[in-house]
Amino acid sequence: MANKQLCPRCGSTKIVEYDTTFECRECNLEFKKENLVDLDDEDVLSVQEMKGMLDELGLKQDPDKLTKLKDMIDMEEPFDHNKHKN
Repeated sequence: MANKQLCPRCGSTKIVEYDTTFECRECNLEFKKENLVDLDDEDVLSVQEMKGMLDELGLKQDPDKLTKLKDMIDMEEPFDHNKHKN
């Protein structure tokens, strides 16, 4: 179902909403809705871009580090650096 939301990447109104994400039918990128609250459009990364960054960091080979990073990204509270030191 399309709505009046604009794609943060291309500005299109051809948007399909899902529970926690939405997809732009113009540029074929998917975005997390929660990222739109605190970030300017030019700072919002698509789901595809976030996955690409994880691939580049090589975290798929280290499941423990990948899990820690995903947990940190999904946290609703500010990150406490002292709590997560190795």
